Amino acid sequence: NGALFAFLDVRFKPWEGKGLQVFPIMLLGTAAAGMIDPVVRVRVLNRWKVAHNFGFNAANLFLGISSVLVSRGVHLSPGLLVGNAGGLRVPGMKDLSLAQKSRLIVAGLTGTMAVGLGAWFMTLLMPLAAGNTLTAGLFQLLSGPLSTFQDILLLAFTGCLTKVFFSLLPVPGSPGLTVAAKNRVGWAVGFLVSGFFFFHLILNKNTGI
Repeated sequence: NGALFAFLDVRFKPWEGKGLQVFPIMLLGTAAAGMIDPVVRVRVLNRWKVAHNFGFNAANLFLGISSVLVSRGVHLSPGLLVGNAGGLRVPGMKDLSLAQKSRLIVAGLTGTMAVGLGAWFMTLLMPLAAGNTLTAGLFQLLSGPLSTFQDILLLAFTGCLTKVFFSLLPVPGSPGLTVAAKNRVGWAVGFLVSGFFFFHLILNKNTGI
């Protein structure tokens, strides 16, 4: 995923040896965004003693490639971080009740959004800390690494927000429809809130990050 989403940055041209510094930033940012949901769901599945495993997901890889192409085509920055080449598989998913399926999805998305908001909150605190007389010297000394860290946090936030919004889209086969079938009001609130932030912080070039 890190290599795939590195192509969101026009500077990344590995065949020319250019922009290689983008790769570790994308790797860490997308890892933070992509791993929270399966980690949370694994904990829930372990409590339920439901078998699960991880594996390659060709459909999600295609989705990731498509999101990169669309982002580059319409000049979105930092771009759409959608799709994960690897994913959690639950062979007995069909045997779970609607309530269990919905709870599993909500748990994963809640954890994802919590991490995303935490990352965003940290990016808001960093300029305040940089302007504080007690920490200004440290921030000036470590300006390079801290700038990179801030980029990783913004990518993590973007990836988390994008995942939640696209997961709640009311399209056939989406997790959002499962949640809506169990709790339509809860789904609507989550979808509208994530959609609002997604539009204003990612799509809207006047107010976005």
